[in-house]
This record gives sequence, structure tokens and C-alpha cells, in this order.
Amino acid sequence: MRSGYSLLSSTVKIEELVMRARELQFSAVALTDENVLYGVIPFYKACQAHGIKSIIGMIATVFDKHGHTDQLVLLAKNNDGYRQLVHIATAIQLNDGKGISLCDLSRYTSELIGMTSGVHGRVEQHLLNGEIDQAETLVHTYAKLFQRGDFYINVQRHGLQEQEYLLPLLLEHSKRWDMPLVATNDVRYMCKEDALAFECLLAMKHGKKMADPSRPRFLTNEYHFKSADEMISLFSMYREAIEETVRIAQRCNVTFESKNGLCRAILFLRGKRLTNICKRGVGSNSRNAFLIGQKHMLLGYNMNCKSFNR
Repeated sequence: MRSGYSLLSSTVKIEELVMRARELQFSAVALTDENVLYGVIPFYKACQAHGIKSIIGMIATVFDKHGHTDQLVLLAKNNDGYRQLVHIATAIQLNDGKGISLCDLSRYTSELIGMTSGVHGRVEQHLLNGEIDQAETLVHTYAKLFQRGDFYINVQRHGLQEQEYLLPLLLEHSKRWDMPLVATNDVRYMCKEDALAFECLLAMKHGKKMADPSRPRFLTNEYHFKSADEMISLFSMYREAIEETVRIAQRCNVTFESKNGLCRAILFLRGKRLTNICKRGVGSNSRNAFLIGQKHMLLGYNMNCKSFNR
């Protein structure tokens, strides 16, 4: 699920997310913000404090050689997978948040689990448009980025007609493609009552007024944090997808060693590359000259997570 670290895309706060997960007796919960990992450490610490397993992930914007963009959900299987997420997030931010190419992504997926992002993803849109061959080609392109058995078709139910139309199609073609389904919940707010607050946030994101009929909006109030019983009821005809969710949770095991400062780098930038970036920044804004100094000191961004023990 997204948190408030997905700027203007969620009203969810980390602490309330974990508290709600504990109330609903979840044994594990995943955080998948859009293109960033800023919430990982507070999320991990909160989960540890409440006896809940934290699943570390990210929703990454990707693009192919033709410039077609999409989003993929990525989950770290282990600590190496987390480091791969850091590389991916770094690459995206260095590209002004526009995404990472599939070619570059392929270098950082050996310890990740991937899945399509839902009804607005390219695979799903191809199916909705009757473009079966294109959907099949794309899903296999994505699957080849990951280790065998590590890519999934994401199914969701938020009361949208497109999702209901897609479900039987996804079930049919996932079997033909030999690609497992996994049931997920696109959480944007904690409770149904928070739907209006989220709509206000969405209007702000797009620079629109709430009274503007052209503003982007979510058509239902079903993007809340659902209980296990709600999810089982929604996917009663797709129990295998629910069971796959549990299996994925069991496979994801990221642990942070606070004493050794495992959470080391948000940006893996070294030597001249970082120096040049800093110089360019100084050149564009003289007020930042103190960042470099007379000898152009190397600004090594190496987070040793001293705050982790606070």
C-alpha cells in the first residue's frame, strides 16, 4: 500500500497503518510507495514495535525502448533485494522521477518479486481493449526481468466495472501464460470515511478545485485498508490468488541490523559522478556554494542510519 510518502497519492500515515494492521490481526503488511523508499525505516521500526512482519517494496515507474510507461509493484525478497530497490529508486530520482528503463531495471531484479500494478497497467489495458497478443507479449517481457516464478498478475476489486470485466480474463489468460494471480488491495486511506479527504488531496495534486467537474477522481470509496475477512469475501471465487498473497509474504524477509547500520545508502553515488552533480547544483544556484567549498569537497551521501537507534 501507499503511504503519505507517495506525495499527494495517499492519506495513510505509517503509524496508523501499522496500528490498524495490528487491530485487524495481520501478521504481515507491505509498504509500496511510488518511486521512493523514504518511509521504509519508520515503517520497519513501527512493525517491529507491534510484532508485525514488514514487507518492503515500491511501485516503480518503468518505460520501454519505445517510451511506453507503466508501473510495476516490486517487493524485496531479502536484504539484497532491498539494496536493489535502493538502486532502482536512485535511478528514478536521477531521471527526475520519470522512471527507469526496462533495460536498466533488469540489472536489479534478481532478488525482487514483481507484479503488474492493476487495472490501469499496460497488460490490463491491452486485455480491456481486446489486444490479447500484445498483453501476452508484454507480460512475458516483464516476467523475463525476474527469476522464474517471481512475477505475478495483480488482481484487485474496488467496485470498478473494468476490474469486474478483467477478473475472468485475467484468470483465463494467466493459466495460459503460466503466470500466477495474486490478490492485492490498493490502499489510499485507512477507512471509508477518509475517502473525501483523499479526493481533496487528489484535487490538490492536479491543481483542481473540488467543484471542478473535470478533476480526476476515484469512482468508489473502496480504497480503504480492508480486513482479511473482507479480502477473502471479495476473492471467494479466486482463493488461489489469496493463498498466493500469503506465500509471497512468507518469501519476503528483509531485516535491518541497527548496530551495523545495514540501511546504508539512499543514493549509491561515488567519486566524480557525485562531485559533478554537486558542481552542477552549485552552478545553478550560487546560494548553495557552501555545499562544495573552495576545494570541491566530495559530498558522499552515505546514510549510516545513526537515527535508527534513537
